[in-house]
Order: sequence, then structure tokens, then C-alpha cells
Amino acid sequence: MYIERLSGQLAAFAQGGDAREFRLASAQLSVLANDLKEPMLVSSTFSLSNYVRAFSGEARMNVSVVEAHLQAILKLAELPNCEYDVRRAVANELNTLVAKKLGRAA
Repeated sequence: MYIERLSGQLAAFAQGGDAREFRLASAQLSVLANDLKEPMLVSSTFSLSNYVRAFSGEARMNVSVVEAHLQAILKLAELPNCEYDVRRAVANELNTLVAKKLGRAA
């Protein structure tokens, strides 16, 4: 449900809309992951939230980076806990992607 909401807000942002609602929804997704106490979702939603905070105030936010994050978060939510190595790899890749993007911005 959150992913659908974020995808819709991302589409609006990509067409020149305001990013405030998107920032709020991504922060809410991060809070939800924390409430679920699911470490890989916490990590992935936190990295998305970091990226959005860093870039959403400007036109520099790369929509494809955010879309990839949203799809990966959805996949993490669907993967069973027994797939820990896959889940960890996905979360690590997202963190690396955001770290690279934030490093370029610095």
C-alpha cells in the first residue's frame, strides 16, 4: 500500500509536482519498517529516506533511483526471512547506491 502511494507521488513529482508529500510518505514508510522491527526493511527504507531528503528539494532527484528503491523494498517485503542472504544483499546494494549518489552531491 505504501509503495503504491509512493509510486503515485513519485509520478507527480516527476511531472513537476511538489516533493513534500513524497518526503512525508517515505518517512512514514521508514517508521513503519522500524515498528515492524525488520532489519533489512529498516535499512532499505532509511536509505530511501536519506536519498529523498538530500535530493527532493531540487530537480536533481533521479526518479529511476527512487523507483528502483521502491521495487527493491517491495521485493524485500515479499521475500521470506529464510532468504536472509538475498535480503541482506538487496539492502546493501541500496545503501551503496545511495552512498554513491550522496557522495557525488557533496
